[in-house]
Amino acid sequence: MPKLKNFIGDRHCVAHIATFDSGFYHAEMGRAGIAHDRTFFCTMKLSRRLILDSPGHKLSILADHLNLRDRRKANVTGRSMMYF
Repeated sequence: MPKLKNFIGDRHCVAHIATFDSGFYHAEMGRAGIAHDRTFFCTMKLSRRLILDSPGHKLSILADHLNLRDRRKANVTGRSMMYF
């Protein structure tokens, strides 16, 4: 976990359904006894506010709606951020 914290540095984390990812991050940092106050940016919350005409906000549905052909979650999340 110290290597992960150093790798991330002071950057924000981006995830679709960020509460899921941040839960793991905070739990593991706590287990390792490492202080943490990481900000997570949630693309699902953002999509719900900005892409009102999407039939849903699940990552695969957004990818289809935005014509993002790559199905790998990390790439779709990254491309979604570029869209916003």
